[in-house]
Amino acid sequence: MTAAGWVQPASVRSAARASFGLALVLGLYLVVQGGWPILLAGLASLLAGWSYSGGARPISHTAWGEVFVLVFFGLVAVAGSHWLQHGDAYLDAWLCGATIGLPAAAVLLVNNFRDVENDLRSGRRTLAARLGDAGSQRAYAAMALLPFAMVLLLALHGRPGVLVAALAIPYAWSLLPRLRRSATGAQLNALLGATARLGLLLGVLLAVGVFL
Repeated sequence: MTAAGWVQPASVRSAARASFGLALVLGLYLVVQGGWPILLAGLASLLAGWSYSGGARPISHTAWGEVFVLVFFGLVAVAGSHWLQHGDAYLDAWLCGATIGLPAAAVLLVNNFRDVENDLRSGRRTLAARLGDAGSQRAYAAMALLPFAMVLLLALHGRPGVLVAALAIPYAWSLLPRLRRSATGAQLNALLGATARLGLLLGVLLAVGVFL
């Protein structure tokens, strides 16, 4: 919005500070419920959120963006929620977090792949910029398919019901050829949405599988 001139940078900074402050206040209740692990997770999440776009060297300008998405949108979110509701950190929760976080990281990779030329001109060295076309395609394939390895590990760890998530494999496989340099911006935008739907589908099937 700031690049398009719709909103002044100072307004965005003020809104960000207010959002982070509100999250901190509301999070205090979760700290009371979950103790110091939730405090650490919350503070780390706030710091990561600010560092992603702010500061002298934002994470979004480096190759670490996808890693932070995997960690905070997947591992911390799922394992932290599990800790709050169950009071422990089972391996299963971390595996579920990886299953959810990898497609989220793939969404960011597609976004950066689409913008790689502009990013290079502006000095942003994202993962897509560093890997190039072929490397980005391999990384995307890994992010789209590795969740099913996590599902298999969960099944072997005593939760066979989660194998229902394997129903999403054909959909994930169909997305792989769509990440290519010849794709138009509109096609890559469509792939962004499709990758997000993969994450949603995996989440729903994984939840169903855990209940089973």
